[in-house]
Amino acid sequence: MLVAQSRIMAEQGGDILLWSSNGNLDAGKGAKTSVSAPPPLYACDIDFICSVDIKGKVSGAGIATLQSLPDVPVGDANLIAPRGTVNAGAAGSRVSGNLNVAALALAIANVANIQVQGKSTGLPVVAAVDTGALTAAGAATSAVTQMAQNLVRNNASGVPQRHWIITVQVEGFGDSDDDDARKKRRPLPLSYHESSPVAVLGFGGVGLNQRAYLTKEEQSELGKI
Repeated sequence: MLVAQSRIMAEQGGDILLWSSNGNLDAGKGAKTSVSAPPPLYACDIDFICSVDIKGKVSGAGIATLQSLPDVPVGDANLIAPRGTVNAGAAGSRVSGNLNVAALALAIANVANIQVQGKSTGLPVVAAVDTGALTAAGAATSAVTQMAQNLVRNNASGVPQRHWIITVQVEGFGDSDDDDARKKRRPLPLSYHESSPVAVLGFGGVGLNQRAYLTKEEQSELGKI
């Protein structure tokens, strides 16, 4: 079933069932900008009681179940091709209700052209595009391009370029026996006399620099405290 440039639509509350046992279902290549606005129809009985059949404006082509009027019930669509392909084509498929699709090995083409207001069954998952990443990449590319244009413009006009100098100062590599807090500050000069009743070698663990001021007997007693 090839719709081609035409359309298959239920405009005022109806379902669509398309079945191709050995072939394909193709929604065609009709223009989405085509508009159909039929004039209203008036019907009057013998007592001159008239009713009007207002048909809503319909646009597009392909396969669709539409709500052309606000009070029109939704319509479902069933597209089945057990040995073929279901192709939404360029015209696309629009369903106001639920959509059921069955094809050979899930051979469903142009899924992005299918719009379903209700639940859809049988459609493959379409990979979403990360628009945020694309926007960030575009902004970064624009910034680099602008910077390159500014450099070229400055060189052409004789404007001196800016030069940046990065200065790195290494204060030290620390002491492996001390903690991180003591590595960040410089060692203080030690004043120790063996005859003093009290002497403070340092705060925290005692490193090799502090042990050098102690005698061998004091160093052996240091670990027992």
